[in-house]
Amino acid sequence: HHAMAYDGARSVTILFGGDDDTNDGETWEWDGSGWELRATSGPSPRDRSAMAYDSASQRVVLFGGYDGSYDGETWEWDGSAWQLRAATGPSPRSGHAMAYDISHGRVVVFGGYDGGTDGQTWEWDGIDWALRSSSAPRPRSQHAMTYDRARGQVVLFGGRYSLLNYDDETWVWESDTWVRRAISGPSPRFATAMAYDRARERVVLFGGETSEDEFRNRETWEWDGSAWEMLSD
Repeated sequence: HHAMAYDGARSVTILFGGDDDTNDGETWEWDGSGWELRATSGPSPRDRSAMAYDSASQRVVLFGGYDGSYDGETWEWDGSAWQLRAATGPSPRSGHAMAYDISHGRVVVFGGYDGGTDGQTWEWDGIDWALRSSSAPRPRSQHAMTYDRARGQVVLFGGRYSLLNYDDETWVWESDTWVRRAISGPSPRFATAMAYDRARERVVLFGGETSEDEFRNRETWEWDGSAWEMLSD
């Protein structure tokens, strides 16, 4: 339940937090050949936070998480230190998802859990948060989001909308509106992972939990902007 984002300016992957029996507050960087511990101060130790890289400000943005209570802080990592940027905006939550919308220059946050599943869409412009939508998709947590650079869209998949109910919907955030795109594809699941493959212009999805008894699958799927294709299971 840690958070990761790729810092394009410094060509490193940033990892923060997670749960290793107790919540963690370390910040690590991966440069392609090794890990380096960069900070032990900044955001409080927490899990189920979310991060995205803001290419305009060249900073990694972290929001929310659970540190014994739901958190609503916004932090930025500049490559050397964390800075608290906001303590107001989206309600404190965990299990939400974030992606940076390059076409609009905004970090997009959707959903999460704050005692109940949330269905709000917020955008961070580097200074302030703005509520952009609260109508669709339906409220959920532990879903996945990433930015499809080739098509200029934030892609959302899956999540859980109640204790025993999981989602298989695919949505895209375009022109400040959510649009449901796919009817078939990966089975309903939560706690999956997604990333954009820039070289091949595909969104890649792997794994996730598909039942309450923690059944974890190992499927790999790709999204080409119009349909899902399973590559391996």
